[in-house]
Amino acid sequence: MNARFVLALLLALAPLASKADDKKDNPIGKEMKGMNADFKQLKKQIGDPAQKDSSLKLIADMKKHAKTARGLTPDNAAKIPEADRTKWMDAYKKKMDDLLGEYDKLESAVSDGKTDEAKTLLGDVLNVKRQGHEEFNKEEK
Repeated sequence: MNARFVLALLLALAPLASKADDKKDNPIGKEMKGMNADFKQLKKQIGDPAQKDSSLKLIADMKKHAKTARGLTPDNAAKIPEADRTKWMDAYKKKMDDLLGEYDKLESAVSDGKTDEAKTLLGDVLNVKRQGHEEFNKEEK
């Protein structure tokens, strides 16, 4: 390929990469990224009773991230008409409360050594996460 073409293509795509990086660097993005990293690690070890203490620490960390994110205003809130914004924020906080409730159930199962139940509850956490992202993390098309 022509070096000028490659350079032009990279320059054209740079703003898109920057926009994606900005989203991850915002306060909620950092909390979500932290929850996601903990979730991935927890998913790998949830069935191992020997990892119980580590799993409980990961869950505590996920709860901390979720509580922090719940108190922040998502960037998408600015796109909601002002008349609807309070209702939208209440729904966002409710969904975060739902996630925290699932974390509590998961923590209880892990603490009690119920690995099969914990695996099922991990799926429930994932479902709440997906629902929240579908509802509150819509990208402009």
